[in-house]
Amino acid sequence: MLIRLFTFLCLAVLPFPVGCSDTTTEDAASTTDEDTTTTTEEDGSITTTTTASDGTTTATTTMPDGTKVTRRKKPDGTTTTTTVKTDGTTVTTEDDTTTTTNTDGSTSTSCALTANTTAASTANSYGCSVLTRDTSSCQASRTAQGLSGYWLKFSCRVTLTKSGTNVQISTDSRPDTKSQYYATTDACYEAFSATGRKTNPSKISAQTLLVTVPMTGAKAASTTTVSGATIGVAVSGVSIFGNFAAPGDDIYDEAATFDKCEGHPQGTGNYHFHSEPTAITQADSAFVGVMRDGLPIYGRLDTDGTTPTLDAAGGHTGVTVDSPSTAVYHYHVNLQTNGTDSAYFISKGSYAGTVGTCTGCN
Repeated sequence: MLIRLFTFLCLAVLPFPVGCSDTTTEDAASTTDEDTTTTTEEDGSITTTTTASDGTTTATTTMPDGTKVTRRKKPDGTTTTTTVKTDGTTVTTEDDTTTTTNTDGSTSTSCALTANTTAASTANSYGCSVLTRDTSSCQASRTAQGLSGYWLKFSCRVTLTKSGTNVQISTDSRPDTKSQYYATTDACYEAFSATGRKTNPSKISAQTLLVTVPMTGAKAASTTTVSGATIGVAVSGVSIFGNFAAPGDDIYDEAATFDKCEGHPQGTGNYHFHSEPTAITQADSAFVGVMRDGLPIYGRLDTDGTTPTLDAAGGHTGVTVDSPSTAVYHYHVNLQTNGTDSAYFISKGSYAGTVGTCTGCN
């Protein structure tokens, strides 16, 4: 019972579990003292998890090599992670900033949101590179839930919870790239200017989005017109918006306010993509994310490198990089025009499947 409690805490409290066991083992030893649980894993790591009276949860893991990782999560969701390495270096991550304190007392800061990403050689004309996202730290917990395929590609910053035949997607919608839409004092701020581009007055802020979608989406008998703000979630956890702007605005004009990776925040700070998210896909067949009907979205191309013929909802049935032998219905980033301007949007304005629920999407 105690081991199962610890496993639950690893999955529910720690987004990047260190030393968490993905299966219950008879060899692990546990002791409990009121609100404190201590567990020794088979690899020798020891984790002590304490829940304070105010609901703050603190989990400290001592690794076999002596490295100590402490994660503290407050009731408001604020999480601080402190790693003390064997050489005395301390690395603290809070919100979107990582601070490294060296043994000589010197410090440096970096954008925590870009951790576990690697830039590929493919970049757009503004310098935004397609990113590879290391999801090794959350693979075991996701496969233990029965998730597979493209669900395993979502950034570990995104919390996925299987609930019956559905998947709950919890995300703060902040990008894993730097942007001029952070405050200039923020570690994730990066200046950007280019001909034809401008910056809107909004700033990125963490959202609380909970999107529930079918784990395996299916095409419905009829389509549903998209409405509201968030209509899907990208593999990075960023909100996907429709192929339209706020009332009174023109989406093609609004595109001038996108940052170098083709996203921007709206008035409440919800950073989002309308068009091809170039840190995820650039004229290829890569997995982009899921719509709120649970159907997957891919880049402009099919796996054979050709541009597919799409239906009115922006999708078709065919093989994908995640379903190479079985044809499935899916969406593609697609070219749209108003007769004068054109852009590669993610949505054509309709859901092909049955739409799930969402908290915080509007």
